[in-house]
Amino acid sequence: MCFPVPNDPTQVGDDFNGPVGLATGPTHMMNPKDVCIWGGFIDSISVPVHDSAPCAVKHGVTSCNDDFANFIIYYHVASLASDQKVMIAYGGHTASGSTTGRGWGDASVGSSFVSGGPYHFRWTSSDGSSIGNRDNQIQSGALIPDTPTNTPTNTPTNTPTNTPTNTPTNTPTNTPTDTPTNTPTDTPTNTPTNTPTDTPTNTPTDTPTNTPTNTPTNTPTNTPTNTPTNTPTNTPTSTPTNTPPPATGAIAPTATTCSDFLAGNFVPLNQELYGVKNGLINNVSPGVFFYYSTLSVPPGDSTIQIAQSITTGQGNNYLFDVQQGQAKVYSSTCGNQIPGLTVNSTTTNAQVTITVTNSTLSSIPIIVGIKYSASSVAGQPVPDPDTVHYHFDTVLNNVVVNSNQNGLDLAPKP
Repeated sequence: MCFPVPNDPTQVGDDFNGPVGLATGPTHMMNPKDVCIWGGFIDSISVPVHDSAPCAVKHGVTSCNDDFANFIIYYHVASLASDQKVMIAYGGHTASGSTTGRGWGDASVGSSFVSGGPYHFRWTSSDGSSIGNRDNQIQSGALIPDTPTNTPTNTPTNTPTNTPTNTPTNTPTNTPTDTPTNTPTDTPTNTPTNTPTDTPTNTPTDTPTNTPTNTPTNTPTNTPTNTPTNTPTNTPTSTPTNTPPPATGAIAPTATTCSDFLAGNFVPLNQELYGVKNGLINNVSPGVFFYYSTLSVPPGDSTIQIAQSITTGQGNNYLFDVQQGQAKVYSSTCGNQIPGLTVNSTTTNAQVTITVTNSTLSSIPIIVGIKYSASSVAGQPVPDPDTVHYHFDTVLNNVVVNSNQNGLDLAPKP
């Protein structure tokens, strides 16, 4: 996964060119402005803080020191059952001598005008402890500019193809007309003669009958035109996968501090044990415990709730009370002062509600620590079943943003 680095509000520049803009604003930071992690999950990234942003002027001479912008990455892994390996990647670019784009001024103030290898990425600490000099640096002279090669692109021309359409022509059919044949009738004539006279006989002339000749009609054959059928392509629909919130909240034993939680210097508490007298819970050990959780507060007003619930069916009378109202908000490094964040109100009983205001333009990572009194359930009847299981959620503006993975059991002493 990748996580964006918050914009850096620090103005950087020098007396030759003036304040040229935010150090990691959209003008000078490469996209994507992300830190990526493999093998883990990034919870938040702090706003970069500079150690020497402005240039000092001494006796009329401007002197600029090396300036480091430091930020902290808060992440977790899926399981703490064994050592987990993670890889974190982050990239940047050297300054360009230009008055446009990502440049910092004219050609005389680009990175190539700084001698040596003054461009550094450093990993300075892990879980608040130094890990030695993990410093990567680059020298501007080692950069070789790219020489673009023009590659012509052939653009095909569509040549339309004419497809003739066969149009059938109807040829009319000749219909013959029958002509009747006249057949003459012979009528004999009796001529009385003393002297016989030869009377010629009219020989009828046969009139031939016209017999019509049938002329066949040419019937055209229609040749069908192939009409292509468009077959639609099935486009799969992406179903988003719901990513559950992280479960990095910790239930810790008595005397665990915020710094212990941040460094992982504690053994998680999974069980509270109670004694019984006259059918009632008489005592609970250990008497108090802590719930710690990380989260990031967005700009504006927000409501944080630490929700305690019972998952085994017993009544709310078995919920643990907060020990003397001890619900605290720490900085991401366990400090008591959080620049830009104001805690407006805190309400505690078995449930905790904290209202805060973030007056900055970026999310602020914090740690919430709650101290609970396990002894507050003393005097309650022995539960049925006799083991009560508890679950703790961290809720920000009605959305669960963190929780404890294992929960906590209230069980009878053996």
